Amino acid sequence: MIEIKLFGSIEISRAGKAITGFRSQKTLALLAYLISEGRPVTRDYLAGLVWPDSTQKQALGLLRRSLYNLNSKLPDLLDIDRRTIAFSPNVPARVDTQRFAELSTLPDIAAWEEAARLYSAPFLEGIYLDDSPTFEQWLITEQQRWRDLVDTLLDRLVQALIDRGEYGAALVYANRRVALAPWSEEAHRLTMRLLSYLGQYNEALVQYQTCQQVLNEELGVDPGAETTKLYTQIWAARTSPRHNLPPQPTPFIGRHEEIERLVEMLGQPNCRLLSIVGPGGIGKTRLALQVAKAHSERFLNGCTFVNLAAVNSPDNLIGTLSDTLHLSSAGKADLWTRTLTYLQPQERLLILDNFEQLLRPDDQTENPALSMLVDILHQAVDVKLLITTREPLRLRWEQVFDLQGLSYPNHGDISQFETYDAIQLFLSHLGRVQRRNAMPEPDWPGMAHICRLTDGVPLAIELAAGLTQTQGCESIATAIEQNISVLSTSMWDAPPRHRSLWATFDYSWQRLTSREQTVFRQLSVFQGGFDLEAAKQVVHASETSLSRLVDKSLLRLAPDGRYDVHELLRQFGAAKLSETATQQALTQEQHSRYYATLLEQQGVHLKGSPHQTKALAIIAQEIDNARTSWQWALDNEQLAILSQAVEGLGHFFEIRSRLQEGEWLFGQAADRLRQIAKQPDIDQALAHLLLGRILAWQGVYAHRLGQLDKSREVSEQSLAALEALGEAAKQQTMLARFSLGIVDGLYAGNLAESQRHFAVNKRIAEETNALWELSAALQLLGMVAIDQGSLIEARTYYTESLAISQEMNDQWGMGIALGNLSEATCRLEDFETAKELAQEAYNTNLAIDHQVGMLYALQCLGNANYGLEDYATARDCFREALELGLQVGVLPELLDVLPYFAELLITCDQAEQAIALLTTCVAHSASPDWVKSKANAMLDRIRASSSPQGLAPAQGQTRELSAIVAEILAAEVPRYELGAFG
Repeated sequence: MIEIKLFGSIEISRAGKAITGFRSQKTLALLAYLISEGRPVTRDYLAGLVWPDSTQKQALGLLRRSLYNLNSKLPDLLDIDRRTIAFSPNVPARVDTQRFAELSTLPDIAAWEEAARLYSAPFLEGIYLDDSPTFEQWLITEQQRWRDLVDTLLDRLVQALIDRGEYGAALVYANRRVALAPWSEEAHRLTMRLLSYLGQYNEALVQYQTCQQVLNEELGVDPGAETTKLYTQIWAARTSPRHNLPPQPTPFIGRHEEIERLVEMLGQPNCRLLSIVGPGGIGKTRLALQVAKAHSERFLNGCTFVNLAAVNSPDNLIGTLSDTLHLSSAGKADLWTRTLTYLQPQERLLILDNFEQLLRPDDQTENPALSMLVDILHQAVDVKLLITTREPLRLRWEQVFDLQGLSYPNHGDISQFETYDAIQLFLSHLGRVQRRNAMPEPDWPGMAHICRLTDGVPLAIELAAGLTQTQGCESIATAIEQNISVLSTSMWDAPPRHRSLWATFDYSWQRLTSREQTVFRQLSVFQGGFDLEAAKQVVHASETSLSRLVDKSLLRLAPDGRYDVHELLRQFGAAKLSETATQQALTQEQHSRYYATLLEQQGVHLKGSPHQTKALAIIAQEIDNARTSWQWALDNEQLAILSQAVEGLGHFFEIRSRLQEGEWLFGQAADRLRQIAKQPDIDQALAHLLLGRILAWQGVYAHRLGQLDKSREVSEQSLAALEALGEAAKQQTMLARFSLGIVDGLYAGNLAESQRHFAVNKRIAEETNALWELSAALQLLGMVAIDQGSLIEARTYYTESLAISQEMNDQWGMGIALGNLSEATCRLEDFETAKELAQEAYNTNLAIDHQVGMLYALQCLGNANYGLEDYATARDCFREALELGLQVGVLPELLDVLPYFAELLITCDQAEQAIALLTTCVAHSASPDWVKSKANAMLDRIRASSSPQGLAPAQGQTRELSAIVAEILAAEVPRYELGAFG
């Protein structure tokens, strides 16, 4: 068989041996033309095409000689008559272009891969007929046509491999796409995405640099907005976790078709809001988690799972969503704006679980929770929402996936029981309840009967399997059937599937001992799970009783040893608990006291201890229970319980930068305490002491958030309440003085006022041996010295503070002290040492997830690198600091970064952008005095060195701070400034 290769230079062979000796390049061009056209072509046209400068007689003669040469080398390959010539379809010949066309039309990845291998170089590479413009035009057109076909094939092949999760294989073909068209931004973007899917973020950023360089050198342009946006998304994604999907205690069974369909739907560009709809217990959450797991790499910023089981209002939705995104939590409009700003540039899948609690079917007015979803869809165009809900949302954006029960055998099915998903699930749970080798022969008909009665609902099947320790499958099925008959009367308006589920619940409940019933209903007070010790202390449950409930599928035991209850079962248990009011009140009180004690004990470690990191993790894990405990104590005027909890919660919110949540929670408590304090039978001293402590923490959060007037107001109220209590509350006054010294002193430029407050705190801390407060006072006195220009004195204060924090094992204090030392050292122009201190500060803050401390350390790193003239790294540090500040919402710290970023812009000849930042710093209400002073000085310097015409467009322009920061993060990256921090 003859092999003809037209991709690249023309090669012809037979049985692996090359055929040579063709008359000329025009002879080969003639053959390639005939093969490509695939039809008879007249002699006259061919002669004129290949030899246009010759007379017709001469051209026809040259054509005859070429045909003779071709026939002698390739007999019978051409069909020739007196008028026309064609490539013969009857001769056994394999042509790479024809094979490519055949393979590319097949619905088979292996065929596409073979076709891709055939295209080794451009069509007829190296063939030039300079004296034949018509042929040259045909050749250019054909080369472009084949390139387009190859591009299409490679795109299809890459997408198919992506759909199969074979990102490494897809990257091979994406790289080929770039090699074939290095100026194609689309090809570069595809490669960047695949590198990101593989976790190779730095390589993806380098790919952007390559694209930028090629476009500049070849076309004299920079990458477009879409490519730059992708760069920004990858830059932001490189340090964030891919997902927060909770681990599951049991394997996922079945649902292969559902997963495939949901993944396909999510992959469609027009699918932005996908709701998995079904009744409780049908398996919506597990399915959503499985889909997210299969799809997480496809979103540059990953997948975020948001559990809404305890959320019952739009304000709580904002708080829970922002908390899960590590922004903070509170029911505040500005927090929602910041959440949207944070999501806007991202490519993320948000899984919102148990959304039905936020729906109000009887209310015809606009639903705020649904409006928030629409806000996300409008403003964050690359974010997709995967919702689990018991009823559709009925939004225009929504695509609904109705989830049915697992497949189960019908009455007539008497074989292959194990092929059904419902039976597989039953067997899986049966194996957990009974050792597999001790299990009798499976009762297939009995299991099938149960699966039919429960309509394949997973939760009901699990509960039924849990009953098999004491009775057979048919006995269980009969009992469920009887319960359904009873419920059909009492719940006549409920769907059959719902009745069967509650019948299973009720029968499982009846099979519990009296003690097990008591434990199960009391466990409903827990939110977000619990551990064995909590169950022992709150409901006096033994490990054995919990194990029995796990065996009966009423509880779930996670790999980390924590217990959890399905939300539908928790609601069932809560309903049973409410039937015994005395037991309900006692259990809720025990729950509240237990978690208040936990907060008190762990709070001690937060002020300095080798266990500080562990304490933070414990409180973070129990935060849902802590909130529930706090709210119950507040509702029931339990001041002693609140007093136990306040310091642990206060320090936790501060260290973890959950400032909005802290300000909202403590502000709400302060309002309630003011009312409680008016009651004559209340312990007034305790009430005012507690109110003063809570107001002090609220003042800390408020000034961190840039709410300076509020911080001043509540801090003054705190100080007045505590000072009225005299010597007994002297140590508690320090927190309020810290805030007042910052707001009325440092931020206002009144250094004498700052000095007064911080000196008083230093004296009180020394008198009471309060080391944490002493360290903080030294830090703040160092800040005063910095502003006074006393750099050596400032460094001394910071060094003393660092030593105290190190002695206490207070990583929070160490992180701040190291950052402050870096700033002082940088101002003394020892940039290398400043860089080392800043890196140590960043690592220390990172270890405890102190985001405000990380922000400050990044700013210090940026300053040190700027001093070392490493502008690329400085720029990346400032960008990351701004991104973190936008997440946390600490306006003063965010504004503090902008003058330094503006300095970098000026150095890089971008004065107009610098002016916009500096003008905002001067005008913003949350700007500390030192920020305004620095910004004004820089503006004066720019004005002195620039023409009025050049300044006119930028002067006087102030815009929303979050919009400015978002613009910086999304801005095009100058070639000379590229770099990656990390």
